[in-house]
Order: sequence, then C-alpha cells, then structure tokens
Amino acid sequence: MSSAAAAYASGVIEKPGVVSYKSSVASLVLGELDGKTSARAEAFRRGLRSVPALPAR
Repeated sequence: MSSAAAAYASGVIEKPGVVSYKSSVASLVLGELDGKTSARAEAFRRGLRSVPALPAR
C-alpha cells in the first residue's frame, strides 16, 4: 500500500526554530495512491482534526 501527501502553507522563518504563518490558507492533502480510503489514512486524518489550525480533509 502506497500513500502520498502534499502540504500547502505560507510561512516566514522569523528566527531559528520559529516559523510564523501569515496566511489563513493552509492544508495537508493525504491519500492512498490508488484513490481509495484506507484505515491508516482515516486514522491520520482523525489525528489531524485535533489541530484546530489545520483543516483536515
């Protein structure tokens, strides 16, 4: 089973170890390469839902 992910974010490195996100447009798209839903992708999505700043879809 293979998966792929893409992250879209706009940020600025303010100093070493500090990244500030300047845009409200940020997302992480994750899925299986065959386009089907899997238990592991769903588990990962559920985990991301606990992070309010990153809408999980």
